[in-house]
Amino acid sequence: MGKKEHINFWYVAGAILLMLFIQSLYLQNIRPTQIPYSRFETLLNDNKIKEVAISQNQIQGTLKEAEPDGLKDFVTTRVLPPAFADALNQHGITYSGVIESHWMP
Repeated sequence: MGKKEHINFWYVAGAILLMLFIQSLYLQNIRPTQIPYSRFETLLNDNKIKEVAISQNQIQGTLKEAEPDGLKDFVTTRVLPPAFADALNQHGITYSGVIESHWMP
């Protein structure tokens, strides 16, 4: 392998790493903000939510207007049953759901 082929390999490797870095920055900026379920309920009660998408474990949504802290798009983990969430609200407790992962200890 000559010196010219060796230099070209490092240019390609550097370009790939640069593209991966740019992609990670982009994905961080479009990812919705994780919020506690209790804040979701507060936003819901204050009629600030424009739309939501509900899955088995998560609720993802968009606010009508951005909050002062910059929150516009959010995601939260569902908490069930609703009666338990109501009891926590009565005591002013901040709470959120957790998705358990069985892949890593």
